Amino acid sequence: MGTRIGERYRIIDYSIKVLRSNDDGQIAQVLHPYWIYRNDVYQMSTILNDVESVISKEAPQVEIVLTGGGFIEFHFESEEPNRYWRTDSVLKNLVETIEKKTEVLSNLLLQNSDRDYIIGVDNKIVDRGIGQFALVFARGESKKVIWKGFPVDEESKWLAGFGTDYARSCPRIIKTALGKVE
Repeated sequence: MGTRIGERYRIIDYSIKVLRSNDDGQIAQVLHPYWIYRNDVYQMSTILNDVESVISKEAPQVEIVLTGGGFIEFHFESEEPNRYWRTDSVLKNLVETIEKKTEVLSNLLLQNSDRDYIIGVDNKIVDRGIGQFALVFARGESKKVIWKGFPVDEESKWLAGFGTDYARSCPRIIKTALGKVE
């Protein structure tokens, strides 16, 4: 699927870039500056609510809204060794935590949306991204949490659940309004 950049819309200090697909539909990419405190899920929900409003008015043909990785971040304090993070139980706990902490997205915004959202969520301890996830909302109804299973460089030493059976069970293909995504 080839894409080309279409319109750009600016909201406060972040912007939306609409990518126009040749035949399949349109995707809006939400760009955000690093200075926004991304640990506040209510603030990020407000931003996504603003995004939904702008897209509904200015680009209603958009089928999917995609944020960057770490659009929402949760920080944890821990001095556990790296091997601790590479267990099924830690990964399951992080998935459950993300589901609970992001319920506000479903309640405030995404349950009424006419499009799909894929939102990047990171879990960090100090400078390590122990868990990197995507929240997938299909027309505001279903929510899936998908985790990163292919580490880059040193991430394999601490990436939550890496190499475990549960980590391998993560869906690699999801259905979206524009078809399957791998």
